[in-house]
Amino acid sequence: MVEVRDALDNLVTAASVPVTVSFASGVGTIGGATTVTSVQGLATFSPLTLSGLIGPRSLAFSATGLPAVNTVTFNVSAGPAASLAFRLPPAGGGLNSAFTTQPVLNVLDNGGNLATTAALTVTATIASGGGTLTGATAPATNGVVTFTNLGVTGVGGVRSLLFSVSGLPSLPLSITPCDAARSPLLALSVPSRTLAGFALRSAVVDTIAITDVNGSCTPVASLTTSVTYTGASGWLSATWLTNPARLALRADPSALNTNTYLANVSLTSGNAPTMNLPVTFNVASSISLRYGLATEKVNELDVNGTLQLTPVILSSEGAVITAPITYASRSPSIATVAADGRITARLGGQAWIVAQTAVNGGALDSVFLNVTRTTGPVLRADVARFDYTRLTPFSVTLSLDTRGATVGAAQFVFTWPTEQATPAMLRLTTTVPGTVGGPVIITDNSSGTTRISIASATGMTGVITLGRFDFIPMLTGSSQFVLRHVELLDLNQQSLVGNATALQYPVVIK
Repeated sequence: MVEVRDALDNLVTAASVPVTVSFASGVGTIGGATTVTSVQGLATFSPLTLSGLIGPRSLAFSATGLPAVNTVTFNVSAGPAASLAFRLPPAGGGLNSAFTTQPVLNVLDNGGNLATTAALTVTATIASGGGTLTGATAPATNGVVTFTNLGVTGVGGVRSLLFSVSGLPSLPLSITPCDAARSPLLALSVPSRTLAGFALRSAVVDTIAITDVNGSCTPVASLTTSVTYTGASGWLSATWLTNPARLALRADPSALNTNTYLANVSLTSGNAPTMNLPVTFNVASSISLRYGLATEKVNELDVNGTLQLTPVILSSEGAVITAPITYASRSPSIATVAADGRITARLGGQAWIVAQTAVNGGALDSVFLNVTRTTGPVLRADVARFDYTRLTPFSVTLSLDTRGATVGAAQFVFTWPTEQATPAMLRLTTTVPGTVGGPVIITDNSSGTTRISIASATGMTGVITLGRFDFIPMLTGSSQFVLRHVELLDLNQQSLVGNATALQYPVVIK
């Protein structure tokens, strides 16, 4: 309680004065209301608590415009027990014998001080992992709990322990005790493993936990794996992984037909008995999906035009099968696809259309679509596919379809993924100009850029062949052919570019 007095030392009963308490010396935390308004000249702080390390403190009480008043120095002593903390956790051995380093715990008050007056006993229990404990209780002496014979009886493995005392939060500990008297005895989490995959598809992977059931303190020496087969071989690999110990399996059906395959994995160590894991690999028939013929992989439609291609599903044995197919457009603003596979062009641009089935591991295939304006010239290539084979030559012929317009002069740019740039894919070997409009072709191989110019005083109509370009695919990768109008004039020197379309084509080298 703090009194508010005037200069003549009279109690000021008529005023309400806010009074604040703080530390004048020492540190810690003041609990309760730290600002109290005086009533009848008295500011009553209740309850007021202090927390922090033990030691001397003094408090200051202050109010605006008034000199502060300090308490005499007093000592903060430890409070009642509030929590447990490890001074020294258990370590070494501990399985079927006592830990070589026994646990030591501190009993702390709310300020982190040793609760030296606490009279209590701490009990250790197993929360998970199984087994029993020896030497599981220890009393507190001057705030310190020292175990003398704590150990775990049972098989090897991780244990979750709880150190508890009534009225306080339990202190958890995860530990893997080990047995110094035993050699390692490894065990797999399953006696055998059955895997499932699809013929000619990607590998199937799995992991199996490895434990030392003896819980030996001696580490496993030079564990090696080997695989023996019954019948077809080479499809299984087994690898020992550590932290945590486990066996990684990889079964590869890419060269297998539909069948059941058997193998045995042996794990051999220099100081532990050999383990064996029988593995069964059930390989089912896979499927492939072909969406469109080889000449239908790249398509062209005017806006509002429609197209329907026929997907074919084949089993890994080559038989045609019937299964549900779903369709999706990667660019639905450019082109949509109905549930029956009918494609409708909506807006000028490019779109991928995907057909997919989920049976037998699933499969999908795609076609590419260029959408052109309904009128106006179109700059295109005679590209019907987008995948090419490395080192197998192919040709691309560019043309301008005037679609009723008369062209007096034009200039175009054709870009392609040259081997001298990134991605380095194609080598241009030959260029053959067209015969109409006297095409002038200038190529920069370093950038994969070709400029083409044509002109005619009498005008050009119909489909004008600009030139043929012969390529050799040098490296695998993906890119595109891009066509662009630079200039497109009629006989009156009026530009036709605003109503013209220039197309793009994907390029995938395998």
